[in-house]
Amino acid sequence: MNIMNIMNIMNIKNIVNNNDIPLSSTFNEPVDFLICWAGIHFTNKHSIFKESDIRRSRYNNELVYCIKGILSNAPWYNKIIILLDDANDLFEIITMEVCKKFRILPIERKQYFEPENYPTNNIFAILSIVHKIKELEEHFIIICDDIIINRKTDKGQWFTDDGKPYIIYADCINGHKLYNKNKNIKSSIVEHPIYIKDVFKGEMPATFGPYTHMT
Repeated sequence: MNIMNIMNIMNIKNIVNNNDIPLSSTFNEPVDFLICWAGIHFTNKHSIFKESDIRRSRYNNELVYCIKGILSNAPWYNKIIILLDDANDLFEIITMEVCKKFRILPIERKQYFEPENYPTNNIFAILSIVHKIKELEEHFIIICDDIIINRKTDKGQWFTDDGKPYIIYADCINGHKLYNKNKNIKSSIVEHPIYIKDVFKGEMPATFGPYTHMT
């Protein structure tokens, strides 16, 4: 999968106010949802996280409501990929039959890490391996399990006519010191901080900016 086809370089004019939802474009290519989820038993399986992540990893049915939000309000999705530690955690709450019916696919994230770098529950580390997932469509929407789509949305409200993502939350270019640094905000390329030029060998992918936990 070509990462530059996934996250096309966008023009700065695609930025919209974060209180607005773009009008639907004519975009109609397949779009996957990618949900990052630690799983039910991640903390217990990896003792290093028992003290620091016990509350953060507590499961309260967030994933179920996240998936229901997609099924109800984004029924045009191609498939739902759950990027998690152990696929069995998904099948513990959703049967294989239901997963097959609704095109829900678990992908275990540890296969993309070197052994010395895993386990990790760092979202930035996890996001840095997304481009390696061969099952992922060229266009996708990435969210965490506690983000719920609570109203109807069209596919064209996420991408422009030519398949470029709308920048809905643009804090990465409007002065946030973590994302802005010495960046020229007039540039048409918005670089994502998880891709470091000395590490990632390729043209820098674009981003829509850090997401808030609401949709």
